[in-house]
Amino acid sequence: MEEDKKKSDSREGRKTEDDSLLKKRKPTQSIDAVAKDTKTNNAPSKKVKDNNGKENKVANGENGSDDEGGALKWWERDDENDEIKWNYLEHKGVIFPPFYEFRKFSVKYDGKTIDMTPDQEEMAYYWSQSVGTDWEQKDHYRKNFEKEFTKTFDKKLGYTDLNKFDFSEIVTFIEQDRARKKARGPEEKKAEKEKKKERDDYYGFAIVDNDKEKIGGYSIEPPTLFKGRGKHPKAGFMKARILPEDLTINIAGNAPIPKCDMPGHAWGDIIHNNEVTWLAFYRDDTINTTYKYIFLAASSKFKGLNDRKKYDKARRLKDHIEAIRRDYRNKLHSKDKFEKQLGTATYLIDVLALRVGNEKSEDEADTVGCCSLRVEHVQALPDNQIQLDFLGKDSMRYLNTVTVDPQVWLNIKGFLEKKDPENDLFDKINTNDLNNYLRSQMEGLTAKVFRTFNASSTLERELSKRDVSKLEIEEKMAWYNEANRQVAILCNHQKTVSKTFDVSVEKQKFKIDDLREYLSELKNHQKKRASGKDGLDEEKYDKAAEKRFRDAGYDEKVKPCKRKFVNDADKAKTHIANLEKKIRQEEKKLTEREENKAIALGTSKLNYNDPRITVKWCKQNEVPIEKVFSKTVRSKFPWAMYTDLDWKF
Repeated sequence: MEEDKKKSDSREGRKTEDDSLLKKRKPTQSIDAVAKDTKTNNAPSKKVKDNNGKENKVANGENGSDDEGGALKWWERDDENDEIKWNYLEHKGVIFPPFYEFRKFSVKYDGKTIDMTPDQEEMAYYWSQSVGTDWEQKDHYRKNFEKEFTKTFDKKLGYTDLNKFDFSEIVTFIEQDRARKKARGPEEKKAEKEKKKERDDYYGFAIVDNDKEKIGGYSIEPPTLFKGRGKHPKAGFMKARILPEDLTINIAGNAPIPKCDMPGHAWGDIIHNNEVTWLAFYRDDTINTTYKYIFLAASSKFKGLNDRKKYDKARRLKDHIEAIRRDYRNKLHSKDKFEKQLGTATYLIDVLALRVGNEKSEDEADTVGCCSLRVEHVQALPDNQIQLDFLGKDSMRYLNTVTVDPQVWLNIKGFLEKKDPENDLFDKINTNDLNNYLRSQMEGLTAKVFRTFNASSTLERELSKRDVSKLEIEEKMAWYNEANRQVAILCNHQKTVSKTFDVSVEKQKFKIDDLREYLSELKNHQKKRASGKDGLDEEKYDKAAEKRFRDAGYDEKVKPCKRKFVNDADKAKTHIANLEKKIRQEEKKLTEREENKAIALGTSKLNYNDPRITVKWCKQNEVPIEKVFSKTVRSKFPWAMYTDLDWKF
C-alpha cells in the first residue's frame, strides 16, 4: 500500500499546468523559461581536458556542452545512481491525432450506393489510402481487411466481398488532397513550419532535474490499417484509436500535471516513479498486446548513459571471450545432447552474430533466430559448409553459406537427421537455457552483447588493416565505409531496395557519361589550341549537352556539367587532371552505391559500433567527424567525442 501511495497520488490538491513554478535549483524558472534560456551554443571549437588530463578539440553545441556557467556535462558528473534516475521530471504530456472527419462519401457495393456509419467510412478511408500501392495486392492484407470491414455490416445485407466495393470517390478525394498539399505555396508551407515549431517548443522538451532534455516523440500514433514488416499475419487489421484514458503519465510529485489536449477526457493515471526513465506509456491490444513508451530523445542523458554502459559491457567481454570460447568449444564434443546443442548455438551466435530468437505464436510474423531455427532453414553442405536461409528481425531474409568448425558441421548434420522440415534444429534447448548459460559466463552477457562486441571488434580490426593517414579525404572515407560495410554484412543489416533505385542509378551513370564527354571535349579543345587552331565554342557544347539530357527524358532539374574550355595550357592541364579525378570519384560512388543497395550501413553506426572507435580513427587520420557521423549521430554520442588516441576497444 505504501508503494502504491508513493507511485500514484490522488489528483486532489495537485498543482495544475497553470502553476508554472518549478521546485528545482532555479525556483523561478518554468519549463518555458528554461526552453528560452538554453539555446544552442554556436561558439567555435575549443580544447578541453578529458579524464586523463589530455586536451581534445571538440565543437560546442554538437557534443552536449553547456553555456559557460551552466551545468556540467552529464558524463562529467559524479552523481550516477542506478536506481534513482531523476529527482525532478516535468513535461507537457502528448498530443493525439485529430478525429476522423465524416464526409458521407458515396460508396457502392455491387453497383448500388450503400449507407455507412462514421466508423465504417473511416475504415474505408484507410483502405482507400492503400489503393494503388503494393499493399492493395497483398493477399493476406486484403483478406484481413475484408474480414474486419465486412463484419461491421449487418449479415442480412450480404456485404461480404471486398472486390464488389467501389471506393473510387474516396480514392479521388485522397488523390486530390495529396495534389493540393503538393501544390502549397511558400506562405502556407511557412505557416505550417511555424506551427510545427510552436508545437515542438511546447511538447518537445522535458525538464529533468536542472536540465532541458529533448523528447523522442510526443505524438500518439493515429489509427490506420496495420501493415507490419514482411508478411505479418495480422496485416490489414485496424489499429485502434488511443485515448488519454489509455495513458499513464510519469512526472515528479511536485510537477504540474500536463494538460490533456482532448476535451472531455483525462489521463488514465498519474504516477511518480523515479526508478524508470519513460515519460508516459500505453497498452495497445488491437493487433498484439504491446506497450508503447514515450522516452527522451537519443541525445538525452538517459539514452547516453545506456549507450555508454552497453558499449562498456561489450568492451568488458574481451576479458572473458577466450575463456567463454574454450568453454563452448568443449561443449561441442560433449556426449550430452543438451550440452552439445548449447555449445553449437553459442558458436553460431559468436561467429555469425545471430540473434537468440524467441518462440512465436501463430498471430506473429514467422521470424526466427538461433534457438528457433528449424530444419527447413539449415543445410549441411560438403567441405564443412552450412547454408542458413530464414527470415530474421523485421522479416529480413538471412541467406548465408559459410564454412564452420568441422565439429560444428558434424553436430548440425546430426541435429538435422531424422527430423521433418518443421522440426526445431535445437530441440533440446530454448532461449532461457541459452541466456542462462551466457549469464553464467559473464554478468549481463546476452546475444546482443556478443553482436555489439563482434561488430565493434570487426570495425576496429578492419580500420587498422591499412594506414590511410596520407591519403586524400575521399579515399579515407571509402576505407571507413568498407570497414563499416563488413560489420553490416556480419550482422545482416539489410534494407529494402528502393523502387526508384534503378532509375536513379541510370541518371547517375548518364551524368558520369556527360563528365567523360566533357573530358573528351577538353582534350580536343587543348589539342586544337596547341596546333594553332581555334578552340571549341562553350555555348555550342553546352547546348549539345543540354539536348542530350532532354532527349534522354530528364527534366530541367537534371543539368549537365557546365562547359568551360580553358585556353591557357597549364590551367587546361590542371583542369583536365581535376576532371579525371572527379570522374574516378563519381565512378567509385556509383560502385559503392550499387554494392550497398540492400545493405543498411546506418544501423551498425547507431547501434552496434562503439562510437569511440570511429572518433579515435577520425582524430588519428584528420578526418572531420561530420564526414562520418551526421549531426543526429553526433548528438546521440556526445560523450564519445572526447576519446583520446590511446583508447582501445
